[in-house]
Amino acid sequence: MMKKSIRTRLLGIRNSLSAEEIHSKSRVIARRLFGIPTFRETRTVMFYVSYGSEVDTHQMLKEALRKGLRVAVPLTQRESKRLLSVLIQEPDRDLFPGFKEIPEPDLKRSVELRPTELDLVIVPGVAFDPIGNRLGMGKAYYDDFLKSIRPSAVKIGLAFECQIVEKIPPAYHDVAMDKIITEKRVIDCTLNKPDSKFRSVDQIKKQQYS
Repeated sequence: MMKKSIRTRLLGIRNSLSAEEIHSKSRVIARRLFGIPTFRETRTVMFYVSYGSEVDTHQMLKEALRKGLRVAVPLTQRESKRLLSVLIQEPDRDLFPGFKEIPEPDLKRSVELRPTELDLVIVPGVAFDPIGNRLGMGKAYYDDFLKSIRPSAVKIGLAFECQIVEKIPPAYHDVAMDKIITEKRVIDCTLNKPDSKFRSVDQIKKQQYS
């Protein structure tokens, strides 16, 4: 019940953002993402394709392709309840309205990528906490997919600052993020674990990188 209440509350907050706020904050998040060493060292990345009030990734997809990266996006297999990672080359050409009108690739026109080929996965979420726990829409598609990538692959959640909460109760199947990027900061979740030096909420809130 706690997760459901957090999800309802945070979706309401995120959905209250104006189109201009989403656009401007997403541009700042994109600059932060492309500026971190993890991204500069990446050769193959999977982005979620944003819809609604999510952090907008459409320009990020195009920028990553311009930089010469191999870019994949998820394709939801609803029958088997799993995600596939599918390479794209031109988002405007390769993406089509899918389930709930979310843009998805057509597997008949694209190439599926093995999850172990990914260096970096960009993950959506309704809410995140500073140690990397993520609250999605409750279907566990991403959690199941993230268990199939290499241990060395980096998992980064994108969120607006209003989506960061003090604590999300994790379930046994949940997969935590390595980093979370908002318009205000880059949170290195590995530094915020209980055995790290960042022990208090105040210390965690101060963690910010330009």
